[in-house]
Amino acid sequence: MNLTADKRLAFALMAVRASLREFGQSLWRAVARFPLFQRGRRRSRGGARWALPALADAAARPSGQQPSLNSLSEQCQKAFADAEALLQKADNEQDGVLTDEQSQQFDALMEEYENLRAQIARRSRFREAEEATSRSTGRVTAPAQPMTGRISEMRTPAERDPWGGFRDASDFGRAVREASRPGGSVDHRLLELPKAYGVEASSPSTFHRESVGEDGGWMVPPQMRQEIWELVFAEPSIFNMTDQEPTASNSVELLADETTPWGSSGVQAHWIGEAEQMTASKAKTEPRLTRMKKLAAFVKATDEVLADAPRLNALLTRKSAQAINWKLDDSVLYGDGVNQPLGYNNSDALVVQAKDDDQAADTISVNNISAMKSRLLRVPGSTPVWIGNSDVEPQLIQLTIGQQPVYVPLDQGIQQQFDARLLGFPVLWTEHARTLGDQGDLQLASLRGYHAIRKEGGIEAATSIHLWFDWNLTAFRWTVRVGGQPYLAESVSPPNGTNTKSHFVVLAARD
Repeated sequence: MNLTADKRLAFALMAVRASLREFGQSLWRAVARFPLFQRGRRRSRGGARWALPALADAAARPSGQQPSLNSLSEQCQKAFADAEALLQKADNEQDGVLTDEQSQQFDALMEEYENLRAQIARRSRFREAEEATSRSTGRVTAPAQPMTGRISEMRTPAERDPWGGFRDASDFGRAVREASRPGGSVDHRLLELPKAYGVEASSPSTFHRESVGEDGGWMVPPQMRQEIWELVFAEPSIFNMTDQEPTASNSVELLADETTPWGSSGVQAHWIGEAEQMTASKAKTEPRLTRMKKLAAFVKATDEVLADAPRLNALLTRKSAQAINWKLDDSVLYGDGVNQPLGYNNSDALVVQAKDDDQAADTISVNNISAMKSRLLRVPGSTPVWIGNSDVEPQLIQLTIGQQPVYVPLDQGIQQQFDARLLGFPVLWTEHARTLGDQGDLQLASLRGYHAIRKEGGIEAATSIHLWFDWNLTAFRWTVRVGGQPYLAESVSPPNGTNTKSHFVVLAARD
């Protein structure tokens, strides 16, 4: 075929364009595989355009220059803020549900966030090694740690990041262990935690911090404090059934009026005749002071426990909470009022119901139970509770009034810790009650008649590593301040009869 020069030139240009287009497509596919490109692509908001911020940043840097820790921290912080903004938008406009597009954007931002954190961690370790290498070997001290890493987490308010950058209690415990080891590195999250929550503390020059707590140590993340506080005060317990009052003070003073309508003191009503002078009366109140007492759980954790996350979480949360809760409940019943609340069994408000004449040892009779109920002074609006040792249950199962059992186990619909009723009131089985035959093996209490106070702000927590650092032990401490005593200073005498009444009635010993 005979082609003119113009046509031959046109065909040549078309071939060149096709080759260039194929080369460009191959180059595009190759570039798209790079992680920096992937992160930039996922950060695109419109979805129709491709974004390459990471590649642009890399191209803008001089050859061989690496991103600084501050730059990485800023990028990390921005990724976190963007992800948080997506969640906030979903909460405000979509009942907390992310759309498919928002979910993809959120996942991409969190992946970028994790990648940046990994880069920060690597560069931080390199900085530590660099400083250690250049330091003189004549003196060995803990290496200074750069204030970098999870900066966005450390600066997040407590309500948005209650763990202060830590994943959970085990993550925090391992960081404390490493910081307490001679020559070990100090996790930057421990350094940033006090500042993030408004506690000024200087960077430690030794392995213990004198500026954190009266015994030294590291500040514990708010989530750890809150978790224990909820376990102690949110679980059904004897202490929770009392009349609680949170307060910021170290003591609460009440004006108590224990006069009765039939008594000879206090406010009285009198019948008067025509034109007779009325008899005056006045309220009789006495100040009643309830003081705070301190209850603490002190735990020593070994390296083996700290390395075992499930065991550590159980030790630092559930077990400590159970120990605190046990002591709180026991103080309501048997506290001596000296360094602990005054329990109703040690108060003058207690009523002790005597045993039956010629009653056999280690037995309970229908008369015992009905007499206890008759002497109970109920707090309006509250439900009295039987508190007993499970050793008593075989005795109660045998008791009847005619054909009717007085003790009725609940076959269904069990609520909270109650699993039976005795003469209509729920029964709480607990090891706090005395064994069968001893005084207090069966108790009847209207617990709203017990005034309990607790310190506002919840539990105080701290950890210390300098007590047994040479034993590879870390100490954790939880402290809660509570107080309590019965509202009544003594039992109440009725207008008719000689049997006194109270909010708290126990069965006497049957030896």
